[in-house]
Amino acid sequence: MVVTGSSLQGILSKMGRQIDLLYPKRPKKQVYEDLFVAASRSGVRVLDEQPSYEDYSQIVDAIFGFSFDPSGGIRAPFDDIINDSLMGTPILSVDSPSGWDVNRGPISENSINPQVNISLSVPKPSIKHFNGRNFLGGRFIPQSIIEEFNLCLPQYPNEEFILEFSLDDVIFE
Repeated sequence: MVVTGSSLQGILSKMGRQIDLLYPKRPKKQVYEDLFVAASRSGVRVLDEQPSYEDYSQIVDAIFGFSFDPSGGIRAPFDDIINDSLMGTPILSVDSPSGWDVNRGPISENSINPQVNISLSVPKPSIKHFNGRNFLGGRFIPQSIIEEFNLCLPQYPNEEFILEFSLDDVIFE
């Protein structure tokens, strides 16, 4: 199951996976509505109500993006979704676990603690507080940006677009 906020995850269904999308808050912007329609048309089953997580072998946490500001807390309906996700089904978080401060990490003991995190573009500072498996996806940052921001990124092997890395492979400044 994919739990998402305003962005959508539809590509997995094109790869033969059975995808259920829990999307409790519908988009207001047309671009997100268009993505929602595309996901529905590509075979993603859209759920309006939260199912039992025990029915799933994996949860993809894509609720909040890296710009999430936890200072106001996590509001409904996402607070219950996050609390219920702590019940044992393995979780893969996209970019930064939902409910985490992108710089400081988990904001409470009820924050999602995934088994796997896949960072998009660059690892976020919050993963310094993460003990699971780390992956990096997005081999598309121009060398000029890497140099301008003094990024120390793990090296992708061969022609790979995703790699597993350890925190020792990354320098956070």
